[in-house]
Amino acid sequence: MHVYRSWLIHPRDITIDLVSVDTAAPVDLMRALFQVAATMKGRKFGRVTLARQGRPVYQMSGEDFTALGQAYDANENPVYLIRTLPESLKRPDGTEAFGTWTGGWLGVLSRQMEDVNAFAQGWVEGEAPARAAY
Repeated sequence: MHVYRSWLIHPRDITIDLVSVDTAAPVDLMRALFQVAATMKGRKFGRVTLARQGRPVYQMSGEDFTALGQAYDANENPVYLIRTLPESLKRPDGTEAFGTWTGGWLGVLSRQMEDVNAFAQGWVEGEAPARAAY
């Protein structure tokens, strides 16, 4: 992963670029993202772009990114952070990449984990998955 200012000059937007990945489970991608967020938890960002080889795949607000880093640094339950991360992601055009699930806890957990896997696969492949019906 490389982290740099978006467009290499933007003062408040950053890009986290997944340049190379040989073998990584979704949890490995999440851990790396959480560690970057924790390292930068004291900074304020406008937007954080998750890219694959320079191509934007997802984006999230700077506030969500900072909150993620603070929660990870405070030892928040990583399973909770992993399963709720997709809810804060948008596509590069600004539309929601994933929705928020409601209902019974087992059904919600199952759908959230499907979103986590779709997020990870989309980031590795460089393209956000098609919007699911919520």
